[in-house]
Amino acid sequence: MNDASVNSRLVAENAIDRFRDFEAMERNRLYRLHLQTTVNKVSQLATDLAGHGGLTLCDVAHRLPLPDAWPWRIGEGRIMVTSRRWRPIGSAVRLKGGVSSSGLRSWPRLGPFAANIRPYGDDNGELAFAAVDDVLEAVARLGSCIVQTFRGSGRLLLSETLPETFVVTLPGRPLDELVQHPVLSGRGYVIVDVEKAEYDQAHVVTFTNELRPYTMPWAQLIDQEIERPLGSAGA
Repeated sequence: MNDASVNSRLVAENAIDRFRDFEAMERNRLYRLHLQTTVNKVSQLATDLAGHGGLTLCDVAHRLPLPDAWPWRIGEGRIMVTSRRWRPIGSAVRLKGGVSSSGLRSWPRLGPFAANIRPYGDDNGELAFAAVDDVLEAVARLGSCIVQTFRGSGRLLLSETLPETFVVTLPGRPLDELVQHPVLSGRGYVIVDVEKAEYDQAHVVTFTNELRPYTMPWAQLIDQEIERPLGSAGA
């Protein structure tokens, strides 16, 4: 191979590398633009879970991953892909009356839109966020339980069976009467429903968790896109 061929090959490889870098930056910019224009709600619980993890919602937004093959395959954002069987570990979230939940060993398998802030096995408890449609949702382990936000409600997965005579009295009562945890207490959450977990004898407690307006931190991208000449590539 002569020098001219080598130089031509290097020119082509450098051009391809530049294109790959540009494509990665442009996809990231467009994904943030997409989030800015679609995600406009968050719950108090998701906000508190971020704070409990030492983060602001702005921190969370910047850690949301760019899904593979986006935007060619946009798909539907989901924070949980599947459920797994809940098994006991230690305890920390306390049930009223001094009884502790025995805990949940497994952690939900997360979707491609999820920011896995603290992964499975983290000593401080797992924590993840995802943009699901127009809502910034969260899932976290609080000691021995798992709590998840879902479109204006909260779900608390306990790992032990509550007496049915007690379960029927819970809907309509404050969540504070059932559990004690800094993230959950004193927020005025009200229990809506209590049902058996799908794969275990544990209970899932659904409670109120109203959504409020929220704005992603990339408003300038909208202005930049409006000002961009028609047909031009990203900056």
